Amino acid sequence: MYRGCWCRTVDSKQISSISSTSIVELTVKALENTISQAYSYASRL
Repeated sequence: MYRGCWCRTVDSKQISSISSTSIVELTVKALENTISQAYSYASRL
């Protein structure tokens, strides 16, 4: 599960539609990885 609380606002219908599309799921994961890396890098400054 994701640690972000923003995933809790997602409806079950949206989750089922996203899981059916692997491309969208991979894109979301890639964006989350980029955001987490950028946040960790900014916190070091």
